[in-house]
Amino acid sequence: YHEPVFGAVSHGPINWLEILPYWHFIRQHYYYMEGKDQCQKGKVIVHIVTDSQWASLAMSGRARVKYHRDMLAIFAMFQDWGYQIHWHHMSRETILLQSLADRLSAQAREYMMAVEAPQEFWDMSHRDSHST
Repeated sequence: YHEPVFGAVSHGPINWLEILPYWHFIRQHYYYMEGKDQCQKGKVIVHIVTDSQWASLAMSGRARVKYHRDMLAIFAMFQDWGYQIHWHHMSRETILLQSLADRLSAQAREYMMAVEAPQEFWDMSHRDSHST
């Protein structure tokens, strides 16, 4: 069972949304494999490559986590179920798909700025893009 997983669900620095796609994938894999022998302890190795330095350090235990311990617990549960999870960090600029997505989203923002919209729309849009 192999499936590439792409994040891109967050427009801001929201830690839960940084790891949500990986949680979803492992959860789906677990239910797909439930009852099959492959899911015995140490049999499932997962490599997660993320552009989130926080996710890589915090989730791999290489950084002290003051908040969001519930997220660590979820992945610890998967490890108890036989998953070996390895977190890897790659900077956003080195990932071709991320660079393309960044360019396309910048173009989309430029096009949107040219649209005549009520000021309330722009105020709301600006506020939402900077919330955490």
